[in-house]
Order: sequence, then C-alpha cells, then structure tokens
Amino acid sequence: MLAEIVITSDLRYFLTQHNAKLIRQGDRPVSLRQIAQDTGIALSTLVALNTNKAKGIQFDTLSTLCTYFECLPHEILRYIPDPPKT
Repeated sequence: MLAEIVITSDLRYFLTQHNAKLIRQGDRPVSLRQIAQDTGIALSTLVALNTNKAKGIQFDTLSTLCTYFECLPHEILRYIPDPPKT
C-alpha cells in the first residue's frame, strides 16, 4: 500500500510572519482581501488556504502567491510525513 502524502497550508503562519516584518519596517500589514485584489486569487481560495480547509492548490495559484510574496513554495506549504510504522 502506498503511503499517504499529507501537505498542508502554512499560509496563516507565513502571513503572520510576513506582516510582522512589514510592521517592523513601518509598513502596513497586508490582509487576505488585499492579497486577493492584488493577485486576482479568489478571496474564498485564500480563506480556505489560510484556515487549512483547502483540499488542494492549483500550481498557478501557488506560483502567483510565491511571486507576490517573493518566496518559495515550501514557505507556504508544509509536508507532514506519515508516522513510522510499528
């Protein structure tokens, strides 16, 4: 039987860190609504990623987020390995 691969969204954590950096620099934090307006990604998609309710992510959505935040995919997504078999 193949192992189940679990990848979850770390957008909430990433966005918190990103906004903290913006605030330290004296800039305004960015909201999900602002990201949606700036990128064209549906707000509902961003909310699903932010609350970790998304069942998947399109590569173009991931690419758009990485371009917007100038980051790499592993900063937005997290891989959870299967527990060791006993």
